[in-house]
Amino acid sequence: MNLVKTTSVTTGIQAAVSRVGSQAELARKLKVSQQAVGLWVRQGYAPERHVDRIKAITGIPTSALMRPNTVRRALDSLSAA
Repeated sequence: MNLVKTTSVTTGIQAAVSRVGSQAELARKLKVSQQAVGLWVRQGYAPERHVDRIKAITGIPTSALMRPNTVRRALDSLSAA
């Protein structure tokens, strides 16, 4: 009897790839290599310089596309103001 339950978490960058159809298609739209998009998928986030464009193309929220500690720093700076 298998008692191990696994869950799958979809990251923002995975959702973005899904919305456009493939890593290659997202790469084409961003004018980057498919290998770069593949790296982002493995990391679970996109580089900050590409986040706004990915959001514009896919509608995925910025916070879902960014590296988690980057979002945390942005929130911290807002609460300090």
